[in-house]
Amino acid sequence: MSTVFPDLSSLSPPPSERWRVALRHGVPGGSNRLFHGDNLAALAWLAEHEPASFQCVYIDPPYNRGTKHAHYADARSRSAWLEFMARRLVLLRRLLRASGSLFVQLDDNELDYMKVVLDELFGTECFIGRVTVRARSPSAFSTVNRGVFKASEYLLWYARSRADFRYHPQRVSRPPDPAYTRWIENPQDPAEQWQLGRVRDAFIRERGPLTSRFRRSDPAYQQFVVDHAQHVFRLAPISDRKAGAGTVAAKVRSRQHPA
Repeated sequence: MSTVFPDLSSLSPPPSERWRVALRHGVPGGSNRLFHGDNLAALAWLAEHEPASFQCVYIDPPYNRGTKHAHYADARSRSAWLEFMARRLVLLRRLLRASGSLFVQLDDNELDYMKVVLDELFGTECFIGRVTVRARSPSAFSTVNRGVFKASEYLLWYARSRADFRYHPQRVSRPPDPAYTRWIENPQDPAEQWQLGRVRDAFIRERGPLTSRFRRSDPAYQQFVVDHAQHVFRLAPISDRKAGAGTVAAKVRSRQHPA
């Protein structure tokens, strides 16, 4: 692994001409900083002076596609590219707080090799997930290229410490699932005492007679479902092959004693 994880102990403080920092960049009086120059040198300085101070790190490194750009060449041998990345990832790991996360965005060219490096550096237990990102749409010249059209890129997500990692879901508003049409009148009681019905009937009972045709898309009905979520459920078949043993046993008992 020496070619992938070089010895960074000899990394000397970067010469000042290799980078500079603009303080309070962006918001007047803020603490944001924009570093200009060699990112390896800047990372080495940050790792020395501000270790474990970042909650989130996102990087969008060169994809090593074999192309040349105005300011850098995106064409290295795989071993050279992995060493290039490893030197920076070692420093980025030092910058993360114990509860922090690292996100690395790549296409499928070096993705799997990058995951091996990150598994070695962070530990496989710190791998949170691979997030698929829609990067492009099939249009123009991309639709006539030979081979499979590549619409996606990926985020490799790693935690600095699995024990300290906390996930905070971000909810997206959406209409209620139309399959949830059944109603439990008394969900606070034991299941064998539940009184079942339809959400539509409960909605009409609370709101009063309808003055127009009933529609599940009615905002008032959708809000009623949300407000009474503990009463609403759906019916679904239970597969003996896919469901757990306890669920299958409960299904058998319900058939034997349907009341």
